[in-house]
Amino acid sequence: SRQSAARAMDRHDADWRASRLLPPPESLAEKKWPTRADLDAAAPSHPVYIPIGIWPYPVIFNSEARKQLGITASGPADGQGVRIERDPSSGEPTGRVQGMIFYNRTPLWEKLQAMLPRPSPEMQRRALAKAVHDNAAAGVTTIFESHAAQPAHLEHYRALRASGELPGRVVMSYSVNNRHTVDEIDRWMVELPHASGRGAGDDVIKTLGVTVALDGATQFGVAHMNAPYLDIYGEPRARCRWTRRSCRQSLFLWRGTIFVCSSRSRETRPRR
Repeated sequence: SRQSAARAMDRHDADWRASRLLPPPESLAEKKWPTRADLDAAAPSHPVYIPIGIWPYPVIFNSEARKQLGITASGPADGQGVRIERDPSSGEPTGRVQGMIFYNRTPLWEKLQAMLPRPSPEMQRRALAKAVHDNAAAGVTTIFESHAAQPAHLEHYRALRASGELPGRVVMSYSVNNRHTVDEIDRWMVELPHASGRGAGDDVIKTLGVTVALDGATQFGVAHMNAPYLDIYGEPRARCRWTRRSCRQSLFLWRGTIFVCSSRSRETRPRR
């Protein structure tokens, strides 16, 4: 697992080491994820963060990262979909934390994001080139890109195409930031005329509309439901706080065709 830890880490700056997303343990040579001790051995003087994926997989921190985040034997307390794995005999955190994912924007998640270095455009482009080639090698030749997609990402795809490094086709739908106000989103959408109507582009790279996500995953208790429900830990989560009026305002904002998933899926066309 120390080899897995060493291979996973990229040097972003003089402080944090943030890894690539690790696959499930059965895909690794050691058949298990690295431990806090493995990460400490690989980078004893720097905070290390390894994201593994969406629940039920945890993220893994080494001792220095845990220290900088304030994760100790006495706190923070579990809650809001976050569970800190602790040694049953000592109470000390093991370095593994459940529920640390962008769907679940807890104070601990926000604190981590504020500490992590931002990848440069060149790093993003290299990572994207690897991803599209991995997809092509697996037989996936067309990608629909909408999860957190932004106009800057389109420029990466165009650059890969220009250099002959784009092995397939891409359809992109920009992601609306649901934390912005209606006015902020309105101004943002005005700058995206190529995403309206039938979109723009050609058979290789095409932009088409925007993607709207008003809530998150049920397993983290952030899905908007019409009644309280239990999260993955069996704890009740509050019902949707959206009012009928706020839903109508949101539907009006998108000024297009929205597919509503419910007990009776239907196409909703907002009134202009």
